[in-house]
Amino acid sequence: MSNMKLGLAGWGFREMSIREYFDTASRLGLPLIELNCRPDVPNHAWVDFDKQDVTEVQDCAADEGLKIVALAANNDFTQSDPGLLSSQVAQIRRTIELAGELGASYVRAIVGAENQPPPAVLETALRRLQEAAQFADSFDIRLAIENGSGPLASAGQCLAIMEQLAADPIGLVYNPANFARDGDDPIKALEMLGQYVCYVHLCDWDGRDCCPIGKGNIDWEKLITLLDKSPLTFALIEYPHPQDIELGTAASYKKLTSLLRKLSSRHT
Repeated sequence: MSNMKLGLAGWGFREMSIREYFDTASRLGLPLIELNCRPDVPNHAWVDFDKQDVTEVQDCAADEGLKIVALAANNDFTQSDPGLLSSQVAQIRRTIELAGELGASYVRAIVGAENQPPPAVLETALRRLQEAAQFADSFDIRLAIENGSGPLASAGQCLAIMEQLAADPIGLVYNPANFARDGDDPIKALEMLGQYVCYVHLCDWDGRDCCPIGKGNIDWEKLITLLDKSPLTFALIEYPHPQDIELGTAASYKKLTSLLRKLSSRHT
């Protein structure tokens, strides 16, 4: 990871406009961007973007020397209503198209359920993910599902789903704070799931909430050492609290930089 590029996960910047978000990224010196593409974040990208909207975002990123590496969707493939499920499928497909237009390589997705869905509902959701992944692959984009609550809460659940989807071009967005929140060991989770990880959301957990890296309970020296051995090329800092997003992100970046220098010194 000493050679891994760092950037920003989008969720903490949800209350900023794209311009404000990009300005902050440039000020922090973090050039890689994950952009939200979900209906509850109207300030960022959405599926109704036209060519002019895409050009404006590209120009804004170019002005600040940034690269959009991923779009973060918030799909729900566990909808029981056929019409609502069809709408979710259409949204993820348009998000994938938009990612291609913006030059992103990944679309972050979820299964959609906060709790464990019934087996038949989960099976349908996984089929929709498979179809979305195959559609994304036609654009040379990788669909990646993020660990979190519901059917992706634990490392064991994630492994079972990733093995079920192994024949499809689907990866995993690894978030250590989500594993810690859900009672799993994030280090063991990475050891178990490393082969499936496309990129990471670097976030800490203090037992009650997400916090700046180094302020929580995660063993970051072990985590960074594991990531350094991986083939990943970038990682995104996630600090999810809009009220002090720049301060929290800067604190995380400072801690990461210190850990990476320490790791680099061991290699020399």
